[in-house]
Amino acid sequence: MSMGLVGLAGAPAAKGRETEPMKLTPWILLIILLVATPAAWAAEGPVVAMGRAAVAGNELKARDLAVEDALRQAVGQSAAKLLDPATLRAGLQVLDQKVLAKAKQYVGSFTLEASSISDGQMLVLVSANVDARALEQALALAGIRVPTGNLGRVLVLVAEENAPGRPPVFWWSGYGQDDCAPRVVAKTLKAMGLELADCAPLRQGLPPELKALEITDEQALQLARLAGADIVLRGAARTYPLVSRPGQAETPLLDVQAIEAASGRVLAKQSAPGPKFSQTPGVEGAEQNDAALAQAVRDLVAQVVVARPMSAQDQGVLEIELSGVGSLGQLMRFEQVVSSLTSMVDSLRRQSLGGGKAVYRVEARVSASRLADEILVQNYGGFLVNVLEVAPGRLRLALLANH
Repeated sequence: MSMGLVGLAGAPAAKGRETEPMKLTPWILLIILLVATPAAWAAEGPVVAMGRAAVAGNELKARDLAVEDALRQAVGQSAAKLLDPATLRAGLQVLDQKVLAKAKQYVGSFTLEASSISDGQMLVLVSANVDARALEQALALAGIRVPTGNLGRVLVLVAEENAPGRPPVFWWSGYGQDDCAPRVVAKTLKAMGLELADCAPLRQGLPPELKALEITDEQALQLARLAGADIVLRGAARTYPLVSRPGQAETPLLDVQAIEAASGRVLAKQSAPGPKFSQTPGVEGAEQNDAALAQAVRDLVAQVVVARPMSAQDQGVLEIELSGVGSLGQLMRFEQVVSSLTSMVDSLRRQSLGGGKAVYRVEARVSASRLADEILVQNYGGFLVNVLEVAPGRLRLALLANH
């Protein structure tokens, strides 16, 4: 860690314990925070955060409250890494009320690195190990992240209109476009957990009829099958801010439809107008345009998640292997929650139990991946459920303590 935080304040504490903090002036505390934070963010590991609380005559209580504030900041930093900026802005209030209010639940352990009093405020520097999996579950449960695990691979056939008056660019033309999707579109889809099909192998040897901007649905499905994609997004995105002129036709910000590759069914359509400007905007206008485009993409994906039908191959008998079972109460709670998913589960039968593991036979109406998405975001009270493996007809799950 930068500047040797462990060396400054002692070895990291074991879970549930704190090291004796070093007494530092507020300025030194701030310098350590600024220097240490980039190193902590650059790799998997502790998140460094600063917290504060009014002393009000009780230093011990103030320190505890300041630590809680720092843990809240640490969890907030970790949540910001899991969400793209537009999603974070749109879900800020929900994040604060439903996730950050319970920040300690998502911290596996922490070390109090330093503390100081300044102007009646207790300042602390904390290094926290945030449980990313538990945090992801909480974000999904709060509705901030859309569960997309059942959507499979996505082929993006979205032409980019990057400047007024210029013809769109698109990768399947075979030239002039190296990326497989417009930057904001690709970034948003990846942030939502979607796997994008690699378009590079498809560029070579495409027949002339598949290199046109306006290809048919059948041709789009042909490309999707070649890419091994489950869903194809077809349409156009405008990536530049629109200056509105009287009598001028307005180009949509996003005009895309989502098609299921196996059936050819149109799952969703999205046509978003986007922000308008009376004169050429600066950097702020471009950022507003990007944010609106990202939100339009998220809205499209949310429609797809709701609309994608269950196929015959999605249904059948699944085996669930559950490990980490510490008590009969945990087991009964897990069975109660999964059995309550009546729109997805017809029956749940325990086949074996022993050594902290249980094996179930499940008659499901959905695929293993779709059931895993739903199991992941349920509220189990005193524990969490982690998805270790998803395979056709099989799930491996593990119970985790909810601290």
